[in-house]
Amino acid sequence: MGKTNKCHYCGYEFNQRISEHKFCKRQCKEAYRRKGRGKLPDEEKAIRQELKAKYERKYFKPNRIKNKYQMSLYYKKKFNLTLKQVEELRKNHSGVCDICGTNKPGGGFGIFHIDHIKGTKIIRGLLCNNCNVGIGWLKHDINILQRAIEYLSRFTTEV
Repeated sequence: MGKTNKCHYCGYEFNQRISEHKFCKRQCKEAYRRKGRGKLPDEEKAIRQELKAKYERKYFKPNRIKNKYQMSLYYKKKFNLTLKQVEELRKNHSGVCDICGTNKPGGGFGIFHIDHIKGTKIIRGLLCNNCNVGIGWLKHDINILQRAIEYLSRFTTEV
């Protein structure tokens, strides 16, 4: 017969037909994978955290400075505002979307979007990601928005 081996999951001794077998049956292999998924020994966790911190120090900090510069150029071009003015605008804002009233800005950056009149640099207010995208999809057109309101009100039922 073949060599005997001890199952890595349940400890049962079995005849190993192929040298790579580590489990006595498929269920043990699947259970071992489910149990061990995402769990690392403490030493390995510490090593990975240290490597991650080293990577972030090397790449993210310089990019934050670069991104801040790029953002200042963006705000200057798009709204004729300095980065300081934008920070002041956000600071003095009520902390909720001017349309829906949510306090969760959403989106990738987690900040409220500066809404402006399309084609101008006139700022209307700060919006959450959903409201900003919604206005964009409705092409900033009051007539389309009014038709959308009429459409929704036709199908609104009172509970």
